[in-house]
Amino acid sequence: MNNLQAKQQKSKRNLLLHVVPLVAATSPLVLFFQPAFAANTLTTLVNFKGSNGANPAAGIFIGTDGNIYGTTSLGGTKNKGTVFKLSSPSFTTLTTLVNFSGATGAKPVARLFQNSDGNLYGSTNLGGTSNLGTIFRLTSPTFTTLKTLANFNGTNGANPAGRLILGSDSRLWGTTTAGGSANLGTIFKVPLAGGSPTVVVSFKG
Repeated sequence: MNNLQAKQQKSKRNLLLHVVPLVAATSPLVLFFQPAFAANTLTTLVNFKGSNGANPAAGIFIGTDGNIYGTTSLGGTKNKGTVFKLSSPSFTTLTTLVNFSGATGAKPVARLFQNSDGNLYGSTNLGGTSNLGTIFRLTSPTFTTLKTLANFNGTNGANPAGRLILGSDSRLWGTTTAGGSANLGTIFKVPLAGGSPTVVVSFKG
């Protein structure tokens, strides 16, 4: 065997030594991800039929009590939308907590928000005194008592569609898709106890 052949064989052995640890290192990752791509079974928990809500448009969330809470944009007794609960652990029992009437709001399309006080807070895209949307609170622990905290009138915003958050100033913050000085939407804040929304920013395009 000449020197060139010896160097080539040594190079191949080194390459093999580098490849084998790489396979050993990656094999557990392949095994780990295999179950994630296994066939899953979809289980229908609840069918909306109008009287118990229709056209859910917002995300759901698990409350501190372990139940699932959400909204439907239509349906209910006035076809203005609902707030519902799915009871744990099976989440197959739906309880309608609130039926929106128009005056109390209509068409909720944003996910509810549960504050540290245990209450649920949310917005409706329509309804209220000007039919331009509302901010509301559902009182813990039953969440069946609705209080309108704010009504949008165009000047202070209109048609909120996003989830509320709690600011460091202990106020509810959110956005509207219309209204404000240019009717192109706003960022607003509302006291937890309720009151007219304060426009922080009016979008101008």
